[in-house]
Amino acid sequence: MWSFIYHTLDANERAKLDKNNPVQSNGHRKQTIHQWLEENATEKHKQHFDKVLMIVNACPSEQEFKDLFARLVGEQFQQKLFDF
Repeated sequence: MWSFIYHTLDANERAKLDKNNPVQSNGHRKQTIHQWLEENATEKHKQHFDKVLMIVNACPSEQEFKDLFARLVGEQFQQKLFDF
C-alpha cells in the first residue's frame, strides 16, 4: 500500500524519510511517515491521499483499484474497455 499512498513523494523525499525513519526488523516503521513529511509536501500528499481513498471506496476488487490508480497517476490507458 505504501507505493500507492506515497506515490507523490519524489526520490529525495523517500530517501530522507527512509534515513530518518527506517523500516525496522519487524517490517514496520517506528513512526508514521506523515510525521516526517515536510510542510510543502503535506498539502500535495493530502490531496493525493484523499483521491486514493476515494478509489479504494469505489472499487470492489484489487484489480479495479490498480486500474483506476494507474489512470489517476497517468501511467496507463484503461484498455479493458476495448477487450471483448
